[in-house]
Amino acid sequence: LRLAYGQAGNAPPPFSADRTFSPDKTEVDGSIVNHIQFSDYGNPDLKAETGSEIELGFDALVLG
Repeated sequence: LRLAYGQAGNAPPPFSADRTFSPDKTEVDGSIVNHIQFSDYGNPDLKAETGSEIELGFDALVLG
């Protein structure tokens, strides 16, 4: 008889939870206007994903 338990995790990519901005330019009435815009909205609720597993088994010798 055997019993095993395992747990593994996977972290989200670095900075995935952060909101980031990038510079941009737009033309308004013939003039160039500098501004910033969201380049990634991020997700502040991100957590590492985990998985668990339980294995139960029985080993027996059959026919010899």
